[in-house]
Amino acid sequence: MGEIGNMERKIEILEPTTTKSSMGAPQKTYTHLCYLWAERKTPSPVPEQYVGNRPIVPSRYVWKVHYTSDLDETMRIVDDGTEYNILSLDPSGRMFIEITGEKITE
Repeated sequence: MGEIGNMERKIEILEPTTTKSSMGAPQKTYTHLCYLWAERKTPSPVPEQYVGNRPIVPSRYVWKVHYTSDLDETMRIVDDGTEYNILSLDPSGRMFIEITGEKITE
């Protein structure tokens, strides 16, 4: 049937939640949704960006996980203590899904 991959990384998925700040203004925070086992690859090429007239190459990865319909692009990934924005979701059949994410550089 073929190789399913090497899913040895445990990643956390965070979902956005709107809460109130101490002044009563709405603010977006992220709360735990689930843990998933994943395989992480580095895509190529990785585009460079500019932050304050300084070129940077943000960390961008593709995670392969078992398919779940709960994921969307508003969520975040925590992998090895680092948070990543989800850029795209690419389901390959209904067995796996590839998640492209980029390290948050704010």
